[in-house]
Amino acid sequence: MAEKGSIRMNELARILGIKARSVTDFVDALEQVVRQPDPNDLRAILLQLTDLAKTHLDEVRVLQNEITDRLLENIPVDQHGVLLGLLKRLNKEKYQATNID
Repeated sequence: MAEKGSIRMNELARILGIKARSVTDFVDALEQVVRQPDPNDLRAILLQLTDLAKTHLDEVRVLQNEITDRLLENIPVDQHGVLLGLLKRLNKEKYQATNID
């Protein structure tokens, strides 16, 4: 949501690898997500982060960067690209494994 600005609930469910009705439960619990009708499809709902959620997301990203720096400090810089490539491959494999029809 942060990158796109808004996302359909069914698209978020697909990305997370969960059922659409589970997204509804999560959104209801969050209170930092705003629902809006999709102007291109009145049957669909778009989700957007509130300003408070965006602030929290910025704080989390700072913490993620600090943790990443600490994790990588003992790995030679010339190996960072190798590690990133492996992590991307694992993520792709996980995504494909969870999106089998």
